[in-house]
Amino acid sequence: MNKKIAVIFPTGRKTVHNVVAMLVDNMGRYKNDPKNVNVYVSFDPTFYNLSPDDFMFDKDLEKAFRSVTYLGPGDDGGLSEHTKKNITDHAYDILFKPRGYCTLKNRATVNAIMDGNDAIMLFDDDEYFVAPKRKGNGLEWMHQNVFGYHMDNIFEADITNGAHTGYFSPVPSEIENELEKGLREKLGRILSYGSEIINEKTFMNTRECINYADNNFLKNSPYPVEEVNGIKFLTGGNIALNVQSILSGKIPPYFNPKGARGEDAIMGMQLKNSLVLKIPTYTFHDPFQKYVDITKGKFPESVDPIAVIPGTVDRFANAVVGWVKYAPFLIRMTSSSEDEYRGRINAMKSELGDVGKEMSKVLSNNSLAMLGGILDEADEKSYSDLEDLNIAKNAWEKIIKNI
Repeated sequence: MNKKIAVIFPTGRKTVHNVVAMLVDNMGRYKNDPKNVNVYVSFDPTFYNLSPDDFMFDKDLEKAFRSVTYLGPGDDGGLSEHTKKNITDHAYDILFKPRGYCTLKNRATVNAIMDGNDAIMLFDDDEYFVAPKRKGNGLEWMHQNVFGYHMDNIFEADITNGAHTGYFSPVPSEIENELEKGLREKLGRILSYGSEIINEKTFMNTRECINYADNNFLKNSPYPVEEVNGIKFLTGGNIALNVQSILSGKIPPYFNPKGARGEDAIMGMQLKNSLVLKIPTYTFHDPFQKYVDITKGKFPESVDPIAVIPGTVDRFANAVVGWVKYAPFLIRMTSSSEDEYRGRINAMKSELGDVGKEMSKVLSNNSLAMLGGILDEADEKSYSDLEDLNIAKNAWEKIIKNI
């Protein structure tokens, strides 16, 4: 393959080292040469109170690739020098100033394009290149040719997206033992007004919400992802972008309201005329970092439910806050009128505050008690967030044209 390929790791965890080392091993299994790959480690050390040095690879790992570029809060790879002559400071801040994973992705994406890469792959720092399949009373762990499947298809599409096994979301499995059924059902229903993935069943049977490999999916040919409620569903990792599609304006920048989640859903709202292919390859999603040893070839005999402990409660609460913060933006993007927008927001507001306070009491987490106020603030900002998206898209177009 004569193409130049970028692999981006937007990260805030030390364990990115493990995932990158596993990628080298995985590529070797399928005769994919890491020397064809330029790696971009786009990191924010503030996520977990780390230092920039924590993200630097050892020399042997660096040498496995054509190049490794580190992009931290204080080093954007010359991005500001290249872009600021074409866009305003405000637009630069929206696109690239640290505000979550969306700006980490944008910063690395533009650097990858400036470096002449033909395709860009993105992997999260909590996904591994294997998939568990049920076998009798145990599991069979299967290596996945993730890189190869994307490369076989990305130049015939705008975006390719694989699938995930493991834990679907940062919801601790044992939460069904802590929050009574009616409360969990109500939480799902409330959040569904402003989410592409959550419904009233999301927090039900959470002990069983572990995904395993499906042979039928693995036997599939790639197929187009269709819009559902105006959104083409994308995952954050196990995804590839065709650089020509970015240059031609078919792929927008990543964006989310400040402090919110949802950059993948927001991009998925803007792909009506873009070809997104679902490809039959898995990664294993480990959002609680329970099975990091998988990266070293140590595979568990089972994938166990996640206990409700302070660390997992904090992860859950942060996720819920993130979902609430981007709900008004998603509702505004997918509503046909102000009346529809207001109806959906008011339906959320009528119950969210009480639900949050009840969860806060049970789980001893203060963030959950503030959900009502968080939604009010996000509602008030939804117009300015939409303006920021338009500013970001216009600036992105200027940047891309001048690369």
